[in-house]
Amino acid sequence: MRVQRLQAIIGADVRAEGIEVHTDDGVTYYGPHGQGDVRHDLAFRDLWTSTGTDWESYSWAWVIGFRPLEAGLHHAASDTTKETRDGRS
Repeated sequence: MRVQRLQAIIGADVRAEGIEVHTDDGVTYYGPHGQGDVRHDLAFRDLWTSTGTDWESYSWAWVIGFRPLEAGLHHAASDTTKETRDGRS
């Protein structure tokens, strides 16, 4: 678990938040096909403000990581981490 500024989100985090990633003509876009942004932070800003929440307030966000476990094992099954955010205060 960690905290970070909302605007400091990284590419892996925007994917964990549900932002689609696709490539057209060698360019990576974040967001729906045909209307994505080339910068992951701008795509997340659009998603964030679509909920009616203020992006410019420069809020802090909790980032909580989860590791999947396999049945019968007492350790993490992989290094993959799914992260969720809750930046509302």
